[in-house]
Amino acid sequence: MRQERIKAILEQSRENWEELAGDFSQTRRYLWPELDDFQRYVKEGDKVLDLGCGNGRLYELFGQEIDYLGVDQSSKLITLARERFPAAKFAVADALNLPLKEKFDVIFSIAFFHHIPSRQLRLKVLRNCRDLLKTDGLMICTVWNLFQPCLIWKYNIAKILLGFRDVFIPFQIRQRKIKRYYHAFGEKELKRTFQRSGFEIVKCYYTRKDRLVGRLNGYNLVLIAKRND
Repeated sequence: MRQERIKAILEQSRENWEELAGDFSQTRRYLWPELDDFQRYVKEGDKVLDLGCGNGRLYELFGQEIDYLGVDQSSKLITLARERFPAAKFAVADALNLPLKEKFDVIFSIAFFHHIPSRQLRLKVLRNCRDLLKTDGLMICTVWNLFQPCLIWKYNIAKILLGFRDVFIPFQIRQRKIKRYYHAFGEKELKRTFQRSGFEIVKCYYTRKDRLVGRLNGYNLVLIAKRND
């Protein structure tokens, strides 16, 4: 992907999230059932980074038992997160240039990583995350599984079956649709991207609500990786 195209996607993405913030937050008022399983990877007192935290709903899974920081590039989403969870820490920050020096036990990237355009930028984000993890720290990432037949039909994205992995999917806001960029990850590519960034793969699987399923039925692709020193 050309640099001008990458820059245009990033700029449009920032504008879109500011416009979508309120409507998007309404669709993310509750935790997805499959997120409950992540509690096993976090213990009391852990320092946790929620990258692309949106309205901060993941905080509800752990509450004040952990040292939580949620970051998002959308100032409006961060405002909503602070209103919902005043006891938590939130900051407006770009995942491509995180202004953080502290180390974390666990980093979450829930339905965020697929919005980053270009392999180079995805590697940059993951390498930055690796540097922010403590020794043996974990990164837990979920991305949309766009290879579900129902989504291929719904969004008319059959071209991903021909190898085109960069797609734009609309989000309905009032009387118009705003198209958001997605990279269509498969299991092999997601694993390879993490491994190239210095991670050791712990688990990789597909989920449908709170069940483990195959690729054709999974809503989300989940990867759990460890900092590999």
